[in-house]
Amino acid sequence: MGPKLIRLCLRAALCLTLAMTWSSYSYADPSVRFHKINKKDQLRRLFKIGSMDGPGCHDFLRRRKVHKFGQFGFASCQLYSEKGCPSEHQLSALWGGKKYRKADIDIKERQFDLLEGAEWFLAEGNVVVKSWQCVE
Repeated sequence: MGPKLIRLCLRAALCLTLAMTWSSYSYADPSVRFHKINKKDQLRRLFKIGSMDGPGCHDFLRRRKVHKFGQFGFASCQLYSEKGCPSEHQLSALWGGKKYRKADIDIKERQFDLLEGAEWFLAEGNVVVKSWQCVE
């Protein structure tokens, strides 16, 4: 075998390995992300305590001021201004992108069911969020 054929075989093996790795890789486990605006008017990601990315109702250990919300891997999520996810305290948000590609929603209207994506804005500033609930 010549050096060109060996290089070709190595490249083919590398491509096959990468293709198998990417096809078996779960692109994103279900997760939620919260951001707030800090004193310098910059977005800062808020970190959660413990494993709180599963479906169901989750309470923050203390109140959090949130400006932007994102969720991946769930059918929808809802945010609440009180602990325990009481429906009468559900918060709404606006989609911040140009259009929402995965569902037919009016992006000019505030939404209570926050679909998959990272461009959900609660208000011009920060809003107190005490709990959230996601469904698969």
